[in-house]
Amino acid sequence: MDAAAAIFAESGYHQLTMEGVAARAGVGKTTVYRWWPTKLDLLIDVIGTALEAGNRQPMELAGDSAVVIRELIRRMSEIIASPVGRMITTVAGELVGDPEARQRFEAVIGPFRAVATSVIYYVIGRGDLPHDLDAQVLLDLIIGTLFGRAVTGRPPNADFVTQVVDLVMEGRLPRVRP
Repeated sequence: MDAAAAIFAESGYHQLTMEGVAARAGVGKTTVYRWWPTKLDLLIDVIGTALEAGNRQPMELAGDSAVVIRELIRRMSEIIASPVGRMITTVAGELVGDPEARQRFEAVIGPFRAVATSVIYYVIGRGDLPHDLDAQVLLDLIIGTLFGRAVTGRPPNADFVTQVVDLVMEGRLPRVRP
């Protein structure tokens, strides 16, 4: 998986081959194919491993709820800006028309989404967000916004994060700032 991640970071999805992964890993091509029948399967597992490692990092939930949401957005921003984030974007595009791969991908990102959703529910439980808020939709809005910024080459800066936190916590729509 390290070899696949390195080749992806260096050359992208279309240049990544199972033969190249095997050579970089110092194993036979049949060994790679035994574990992952396609490069899409391999990258889904690489994503899962990276997200699992991120989920092991405890998140401080004490203090102001806006600070908690800001930290959640910061962590998501880091992932999206990383090679794994670029991999997620690429893999998501390859899932169209492949329901089995999409199901595997959803199973891999599910634990990450569950942790992020639990943070939103924590803030709801504190009474700082409406009790009937759909946490999954809010999470989709945050992730979609961050990915939208990433694919257009506009990484989230502090002002952007503040605007998103204000929108989440207070329902304030972002305004153009001079």
